[in-house]
Amino acid sequence: MKKSLFYLRIAAVILTAAFAACTSEIMTLPIDVSLDKNLVTLLPGESITLTAGVIPDEAVVKTLSWSSSNPGVAMVDNGVVTALAEGDATITVTVNTRIGPKKRSCKLTVAYPVRSVTIDQSASYLLVGESMILTAEVLPDDAPDKTITWSSSNPEVAEIADGVVTAKKPGKAIITVTTTVGERIATCPVRVFAGKYMAMTFQDSQNATILMSGSGTIEMDWGDGSAGETYTLSPAIVSYSHNYSETSSGMITIEGEGVVYLDCKNLQLTSLDVSKNFELTDLNCSNNQLMDLDVRNNTALKVLNCSNNLLINLDVTNNTALSTLGCIRNQLTSLVVSANTALENLNCSYNQLTNLDVSSNIMLTTLECARNQLTGLKINNHTGLTILNCSNNQLVNLDVSSYVTLEYLNCSYNQIKNLDVSKNTALTILDCANNQIKRMDVSKNLLTEFNFDNNPLISLDVSNTFLTSLSISNSTIEELIVSNNDLLETLNCSKNKLTTLVVSGNFALRDLDCSNNQLTSLDVNTNTNLRTLLCNRNQLISLDVTKNTMLYLLDCQSNQLSVEAINDLFSSLHSRPISWMLDGQIKYNKYICIYLNPGANRCDLSLVKNKGWEVFYTSDYN
Repeated sequence: MKKSLFYLRIAAVILTAAFAACTSEIMTLPIDVSLDKNLVTLLPGESITLTAGVIPDEAVVKTLSWSSSNPGVAMVDNGVVTALAEGDATITVTVNTRIGPKKRSCKLTVAYPVRSVTIDQSASYLLVGESMILTAEVLPDDAPDKTITWSSSNPEVAEIADGVVTAKKPGKAIITVTTTVGERIATCPVRVFAGKYMAMTFQDSQNATILMSGSGTIEMDWGDGSAGETYTLSPAIVSYSHNYSETSSGMITIEGEGVVYLDCKNLQLTSLDVSKNFELTDLNCSNNQLMDLDVRNNTALKVLNCSNNLLINLDVTNNTALSTLGCIRNQLTSLVVSANTALENLNCSYNQLTNLDVSSNIMLTTLECARNQLTGLKINNHTGLTILNCSNNQLVNLDVSSYVTLEYLNCSYNQIKNLDVSKNTALTILDCANNQIKRMDVSKNLLTEFNFDNNPLISLDVSNTFLTSLSISNSTIEELIVSNNDLLETLNCSKNKLTTLVVSGNFALRDLDCSNNQLTSLDVNTNTNLRTLLCNRNQLISLDVTKNTMLYLLDCQSNQLSVEAINDLFSSLHSRPISWMLDGQIKYNKYICIYLNPGANRCDLSLVKNKGWEVFYTSDYN
């Protein structure tokens, strides 16, 4: 018995020791790991020490392993991270626990403080012996070291020192600028010519077509490595085309003299150099991506079209022979044409001009400056002006009294309060909609088209005029006199305050919109050519269209037409097949809208449906 108790005591001691040892081992194993940083940026060559900790602190086992996801960018040794090259890497520390490895990571970016470098020109062209200065810009502006070096791929053709390029002999070279920090680079191709030339840089093109005329011999280089082509110019305009094997970007050069006409539109050009072509009289470089255009040396230039580009500035002070200038849809904030006394046609619409002075351009016949930000327009003494479009600006005053030859005037969408056209006896088209004009007299004009929408006018008399089209909607008109206008074809007087409207003398009337007024009656019996009639939203109690046999669209909704009045209207409508001829064209289905009349829902629709008309009498009509 004593012996058995002895063995039991020994077994208990052994079990207790084993349990204690097991408990001690469990408590000293790590359960996690910490890392003092999760995002770091370094320069190549720099180092940083990351600090990792084992959790819990009392863990006996503290073995850590380190790794880099991109050893070519950064390597790590026991927490010491060394940046090697630009790029991204993830530094990871790992500790083993009794339930598996635990990890923490730090994202590392290796980059130089210099982000980029650019050259102020995308391409350069020089004659042998000429020099030019290239300027490099290092970004960001606060980079601590902006040191750069210049080099030339072909110093025998073009050498460079401190940004100054000197042309040595005909050929091609690539000028490169390199930053000391980060070795950022930018390049500028240079072409050196022995004689006169024209050059252009294009991008993303698959084919190119250039129109030219003149007298002389030229050599075309299409910029894709193909052999140059020699052409003899003709006095007649000739098209020269080239197809690229794939979408290309590069330089097109034309070496030689005698080109007087050049059309290089639609080529995706980013630069154009015509500074050596002194004979050039006509230049069309529209629809490209030019941010700069230098024509100061082209003193023979008579016609210039540089529309639809990205020009911010345009200097034409030396182009005193210029007769036509088109620069629409650019980003011009100013345009000086005081020296262009021969200018006859100017279109500078769709820019950002705030003022325009053409008082010196006494030869001007056409001026289009619409959709700018003009608050001032100076056009004194232009007795020969025939076309003026200054719409969509911010003009408050406009004096056209001296333009006796003016035939077309569009000054809509401005802030004009007074407009006197009594001296413009040749005026045939006038659009002064969306202004603040309260009085208008057009009795002295030969107007055929007149748009006076959105003006605070109360009364207008256009009787005995030559108008074929008149629009005066959305105004405050209470009285409109259009009697004896036997040429009037289109009349829009909607959204006014008319209580009466007499159109009995307008025998040529085809389209009439008198909707949204206060008419109680409307007589269109003499308007036998009427095709469309919109008289909705009035107070009509009856309407007779018996004589309007050409009518195919009628909207008389929102009036006071009873069941009987609507049925009478249906009976007065002419009958035609669903498909019928009008002005040599096939017309389909005629439409009538009677929605929101007292009798609309109880009328006899069969009276018109059997005549081939489509009826809208519900809210489905828009």
